Amino acid sequence: MLRVERARRRMSQAQFGDLIGVDRTFYGALERGQRGVNISRLPDMAAGLGLPVRDLLPSVPTDRRSGRSALDRTDYSQSGSSTVGSAGWA
Repeated sequence: MLRVERARRRMSQAQFGDLIGVDRTFYGALERGQRGVNISRLPDMAAGLGLPVRDLLPSVPTDRRSGRSALDRTDYSQSGSSTVGSAGWA
């Protein structure tokens, strides 16, 4: 998805990496699924692509009782790992 959205905006990996504050080689590895990304980078990536953060994450089922998804949480300090896996970025 990142690769498609970046290319749609006619940006090179180096240009997009500069925009979001990461090295071109790191960003390239991210697109190829060789690296994961810290969740704190997602707002910059989404902003660079003009997308909501939610569009960069895999779909998360909605809790049928509350009607909310895990993405609706505002406190992520208790969630453990803050790295999003690399699958599905390309």
